[in-house]
Amino acid sequence: MSVPSLDEAVAQLPSFRSFADAVARDALGGRHALLLTGGAVEESYLRSGLEAALLRNQGPSLRPVFLLDCGVGEAPVSFLARVTGLSEEQLHPKLKSEAAGDDFQPVYEVFLLEGLERLPPARAEPWLEFFRLTAKYGGSASHVFVLPLRRLPRALAGMTSDIRLALYWWWRRLSVLDMRLVCRLGEQAPASSPETVWREAVLPHLVVGDLSLATHLWDTVLQSEEVLMSALQEHGRQRGLEAASLREAIRRRGRPGRDAGQEGPPPAAWLPLWEMGAAQCSVEHGPELTVLALAMLEDVSGLRSRMWRGQAELLLPLLTRLRMAICQVLTDKHGRGWPLRYGKAWMDEEQQRLAAEDPLSTEFGPLELILKRTEVGGQRFQSIAQALRLMRNLLAHNMAVSFGDFKDLWQMREELNLA
Repeated sequence: MSVPSLDEAVAQLPSFRSFADAVARDALGGRHALLLTGGAVEESYLRSGLEAALLRNQGPSLRPVFLLDCGVGEAPVSFLARVTGLSEEQLHPKLKSEAAGDDFQPVYEVFLLEGLERLPPARAEPWLEFFRLTAKYGGSASHVFVLPLRRLPRALAGMTSDIRLALYWWWRRLSVLDMRLVCRLGEQAPASSPETVWREAVLPHLVVGDLSLATHLWDTVLQSEEVLMSALQEHGRQRGLEAASLREAIRRRGRPGRDAGQEGPPPAAWLPLWEMGAAQCSVEHGPELTVLALAMLEDVSGLRSRMWRGQAELLLPLLTRLRMAICQVLTDKHGRGWPLRYGKAWMDEEQQRLAAEDPLSTEFGPLELILKRTEVGGQRFQSIAQALRLMRNLLAHNMAVSFGDFKDLWQMREELNLA
């Protein structure tokens, strides 16, 4: 299955649209914007989201500026003058005594500065200084800059939102429900396929608000636990995560508590891990380590727990519905008394009472044994009943189910025509 481009799907998220609209409104109000993403949202998503937001807010078109095209030794002002058509005088940050105060002109140009973190440190440093001075002294210009960075660099430390700068942190921005909608909108396979159903249930709990990781795991989430762990470790290394650094950060501070925080920067206890790309926050679960961090720490149980969240939401209701559907077939065939007639010996008193009141409440274990009796005539349901019981037991013990087993269950369900 091909991995889809999620740009359009992400742009339709109400929470992402709200984020992009806020950035656009700040830009149109003359404020430069610094977007600290933690590596969780790629520049392509930001670009398409801001383009749409500026259009919605009746602003100018977004103009991406690719900093990798800047020549070695070329000053930021000279490069920007060359690629934007603005004069160096317009672009040069004014000294404080020359700045025009808070009297902003209408904004006619919004530039997205892309790729700064892919520059070598010696070439990135002049750009960081240029942005710092521009955000501090360049508020009267008719153009603004939007700069996305994974984390706050030391050169910009201490910068906060003010009349010339809007500072945005990608923290608690997207929920698991948001990511489920991304999966639904980005899906190319039929909505009723087992792959689609599994991805929509499990992937959001793995990636939470990490849009970049969602693309990388789109098909991998259908693979084995070993393949998934290997893919996460490889992607973690690509983002610069190291097990030793993670363990040291956790050792020095301990595993941070459940301070959820609101909009704005991560709480102080979580900031070092967030800067490493090892922390995330969602409405549903609050702040926690990312699956990339769990993989780098070889925390198999932690990874299974994240898988379990989505699997339990999907499978527990499905298993119950299938069990009840089989019970309904037996009720139609044998009447309401079949559970005690054929399975009383395998039920405790409470199970017997519930089955007598409602035969559809017959539990997985007794049901599987009842179906083995030849006089019941339920041989065709034996395999699926066994699969239901085994999956229910795995989930009851916080163990993960494989996609292969789920796909087998899905096929049995369709072959037996169970609703």
